[in-house]
Amino acid sequence: MIGPTLIILILPLCLFLFFLWRIPPLKKVQKNEKLHVSFVHLDMGLGELTAFRSKVTAHTEVQIGGAERLVVDAVVSLQNLGHTVEIWTTNHPKDHCFSETLTRIPMVVSGRFIPHHISGRFQSLLSTIRMAWLSLSLVLSHPINGYPQVIVVDGVSTCIPLLKLSGRKVLFYCHHPDLLLVRKKTGALRQQYRAVMNYLEEATTACADRIVVNSQYTGLRFRQSFPRLTETPEVVYPCVNIQVLDGLIQHRTELPIPREKKVFLSINRFDPAKKVETAVRAFSHLVDEMKKNGEDTSHLLLLVAGGYDPTVAANRDYHRLLISIAEESGIQQDTIARGERGQLIGADSWRRCGVVFLPDISDDMKMNLLCRAEALLYTPSLEHFGIVPVEAMVARCPIIAVNDGGLLETVTNDEKQGYLCPSGDFKMFSEKMKHLLQHSDVAERMGRNGRERAIRLFSLETLGQTLDRILTFLASH
Repeated sequence: MIGPTLIILILPLCLFLFFLWRIPPLKKVQKNEKLHVSFVHLDMGLGELTAFRSKVTAHTEVQIGGAERLVVDAVVSLQNLGHTVEIWTTNHPKDHCFSETLTRIPMVVSGRFIPHHISGRFQSLLSTIRMAWLSLSLVLSHPINGYPQVIVVDGVSTCIPLLKLSGRKVLFYCHHPDLLLVRKKTGALRQQYRAVMNYLEEATTACADRIVVNSQYTGLRFRQSFPRLTETPEVVYPCVNIQVLDGLIQHRTELPIPREKKVFLSINRFDPAKKVETAVRAFSHLVDEMKKNGEDTSHLLLLVAGGYDPTVAANRDYHRLLISIAEESGIQQDTIARGERGQLIGADSWRRCGVVFLPDISDDMKMNLLCRAEALLYTPSLEHFGIVPVEAMVARCPIIAVNDGGLLETVTNDEKQGYLCPSGDFKMFSEKMKHLLQHSDVAERMGRNGRERAIRLFSLETLGQTLDRILTFLASH
């Protein structure tokens, strides 16, 4: 019995070593030579299931696709420069993904059979297993498909040592250290489990040939989380596709909002972490202050829009909380569901209400609202980056946001693109809202400055040029 058992154990190892032996050595890239790049990302679905914890990438599942959007934009930006790029992932539902992954981006799916969690537990462990399977699939199958010269890992670092077996350089893009995104629990077993996963995250991150982060704030949190790592990550900002957004702006339809209305806009997921109540309270305070001065407030309107899943209790509960805050302030409110927006022309909510909730808006509706708004009220605190303010800049919409986290890099603190206020300080938000109402020239100047900044720092072209420089350097050294 020992002989067959040894054969069963040794044969897979021999096959694995044989495949590794067949991997051709990496040749140095010549000047102006185009690269073959593989992106590795855990899940390219747009929130097929609900997450049990908040995380922006390489997680179980998410409700929004911020990290997935970055991967798609990065791939497209490199393709535009002539590079050959594909995405490797464990999940790519064709009815719930970004359109570019169905048309222009080659997709390779492996490991979807591995569960995302077991009764809501062991998500990090199972994500690690899924990424390990995906990485081995990439390493062992490329003798047929052709080997990449550089591999970009997005989010989950634990697969990096396996990918290094191919002899290729690995770039790791960190959105936020995983250990900062899990819920804190006091159980001894849970603490030991997290200690192991945290150690694996730090040890495997150190294996990357280059590490980049999405903001200076994330870089700071990265160094605090991994003090043993000596490398200082380079900042590679996410981007927006300005050409696509301009197309949405150019072909937008006129909203049924009365022309005399002065609209303030909040765009965020319906989630307590986004602190949207600050926007509602700021609007209420603005109305109260203007009424005290004998001013008319019937022309003011706050639109609260964003991601909403009716199957998620947290989304439903937070929506009800926001409604109650508006009602307690004596402001009429209404909610217009996405399925009802075809009849918006005849709706009287725009005239009757001070606050209107628009759950689950589309991209074209979002840009339409940003073009119509006097200002975007962006209330989340300690955001890693914040893509919505950049979209507002493209639409020439001034921004009133929180003065911490990555927003200090998105919106400068010199009042050129908008205003930054302390987190939760609805009175200061209200003060800045009134200032913009009274000084339209300031709002117009902020809109111009914001668009110029978005084009300079956060465009698809800028992202592509930055990645091209980093990846070419890795492949040629």
